Formats: sequence, structure tokens, C-alpha cells
Amino acid sequence: METGRNLMETNNVKTKRKLLPYFVGVPLFFVWLWSGPFIYFGTSIEGRVIDAETNAPLEGVVVVLQWGLSAVLGDGGHGGETVYHTDTITNKDGNYKFSAWGPRIVGPFNQVTGWEPEITLYKRGYKPIGLNSHRRFNGGFVLFSDRDGETIKLEKFKGSLIDYKNAIGSLSTAISIHSSSNYSWKKTPHIVAAIIKEREFLSEKGLLESELLGLIDYLDLYGDMEKNRQYLSGYENE
Repeated sequence: METGRNLMETNNVKTKRKLLPYFVGVPLFFVWLWSGPFIYFGTSIEGRVIDAETNAPLEGVVVVLQWGLSAVLGDGGHGGETVYHTDTITNKDGNYKFSAWGPRIVGPFNQVTGWEPEITLYKRGYKPIGLNSHRRFNGGFVLFSDRDGETIKLEKFKGSLIDYKNAIGSLSTAISIHSSSNYSWKKTPHIVAAIIKEREFLSEKGLLESELLGLIDYLDLYGDMEKNRQYLSGYENE
């Protein structure tokens, strides 16, 4: 039969075990709060795209929006992780619009920092460009872009096929191709369809870009290729 002393010691051990998650969890929660917002909202962003030479509106330009995440600890790199990414195309007047979004919850020790968001524009026959914010984002849970309402000019591509291959290869960054483990290619179907089409074009010319060669594997389009091709066909721009 347990003595009163032994019973008290047993109860103390049980109490400590029950409280252990709180002793560990509460400090981690405050560290999470310190690392930056863990929930984000994004405002709507719109703009217009025109030809750099004629100032005519460009229809069918693929516009990719990406808010990247940076690690609070370590080297600060984001490795392709995003809090939000999507794409759209311009209408006959050259206009595009991204609707407001949120809330989005991010994991601990990650936050949006830097010259975000990244806006990438692509149209066959034009030079692809990537644009960041004009000013550095310094925190907060409501995300906006100072490029909202901006008119963007695209230049017609005038280089060689080799130059074109290199320019198209740079589009891989627009869809976080580098190492994002949770990337869903259906979030940016317009640019995926466009890159696959460029892949086929470059392949016919014998100039297949290595990054584009691995793109289909990366996006996990194998398994039911025909079904995924049919899905993407609805987003082809030409």
C-alpha cells in the first residue's frame, strides 16, 4: 500500500507529464509569432500589357503571380515554397486581374520577405520578363503589390533560336520548379501548357532546353498523361 509521500510523488510525476506539452508548446508558439505572421491575406492586383513598339494591347499574355516564402532561420532562402501562386491571361484589351485571396496559413519560421510578389509575363514571340515589387516588403499579414494598376510593355523577341531557348528556360522560375515539394501544377495551368508547347517546339528544332525536358517529370504529368493533356488543352493560348 502506497504511503502518503509516495502517492504525492506519483501524482507530481503525472502532473508534470500532463503539463509537459504546455511547457514545450507555449514557448514554441511564441517563437512562431516572433518569426513573423503565420496567416496572410492578399489584395487584388491588376494591370495592362502592351506591345513595346506599337503600344497596342496584347491579348493572351500569360501572367504568373507568385508570393514566395523565405526561411527566418538559416540562409533565408525559400527553395520554391510559396504562400500563394496562380496565373491568368490578358483579355483583348491587354488587361489582367488577380482577385484578392486568403487567409493562408504558413508553417513556423517562414515569412514573406524581399521584393515580393514576382510577376512573370510570357507570350509566344515576345521576350519573357519577370518583375518584382519596386520596394522591399518589410512585413505584415496583408500582402499587396505596388505594381497594381501598372502598364507593362513586352518587347518582341529578335534574337536567335539559341537565345530564345535560353529565354524560355528562364520561365522555370515562374512556376517554382527548383525544389518545391507541395507545388500543384494545376494552380498555374496557363504557363504549364505554354512551357510544354515550347518544349515540343524546341524539341522539333533540336534545341530542347534541359530544364524544360524535366518539367513534365517534375509536374508529375505521367500516370495519366492523356487525361492531363486534355486538362491543359483548355488553357492553351494559341
